[in-house]
Amino acid sequence: MSQVEAVICCIIRALEAEGKPAAKLESNTLLFGQGIIDSFGVIALVQELEAEFGVSLSTEDLVIQNFETPEKIAAMLAVTLRKSSY
Repeated sequence: MSQVEAVICCIIRALEAEGKPAAKLESNTLLFGQGIIDSFGVIALVQELEAEFGVSLSTEDLVIQNFETPEKIAAMLAVTLRKSSY
């Protein structure tokens, strides 16, 4: 499973945790623009991502631009994982 696919699985779990239906997601799906995730949904998603990838996201990571699409989330995680491996 690629990192983007793992992110999509986290998004689906976060949606399900909020009682929302799982959406059909692609790597470039606009999460906020299409109303899939809102500011409350980001909290559930961050918890899923931290558990799945074993990282702690910093407050600098928690900007809307990093959560626009699954692909951008995966890119942010790649940077975070590289930083944590040092």
